[in-house]
Amino acid sequence: MRLLILFGMVLGSMVGKAQDSVLIGRLSINELGAVAGWEGFSRNYDQYSVQANKLAELKPYLTGVKKVYLFIGTWCSDSQEQLPGIWKVLTELGLQNKCELIGVNREKNQPADWLKAYGAKLLPTVFWELENGQVISVMEETPKLNFESDLLSKLLLTK
Repeated sequence: MRLLILFGMVLGSMVGKAQDSVLIGRLSINELGAVAGWEGFSRNYDQYSVQANKLAELKPYLTGVKKVYLFIGTWCSDSQEQLPGIWKVLTELGLQNKCELIGVNREKNQPADWLKAYGAKLLPTVFWELENGQVISVMEETPKLNFESDLLSKLLLTK
């Protein structure tokens, strides 16, 4: 009987941790370090090799950027894989203070107001809001080449 009770307690704590790892709404990048599955964020951030030539090409387009919205799932392996590189690029571009990091639940229906406004369906998704009010979907799920190249190609289309 004790073994059964102990098993139930262990199983219950595992379920609680899985539920706790689904963060919904506005997040800070610092919150991710405490979430299961995100322990490697700092290491992956440090190891990401930014395409410096692409950053130089991107700089002229930055003056019109009002906000960057990053929709992620703390439970999502693509988000865990892609966000360190995306965040490093945005940091190198000096845009980290213009970023809104939005956590989405597994069903991709919460936070409803954010999802309705931007229509994020795949995770991670990055939207760029320009000063003129135009919103550009920069990346959905995984980049075609790398985040820098995808970002540049989308911004070139807006000019």
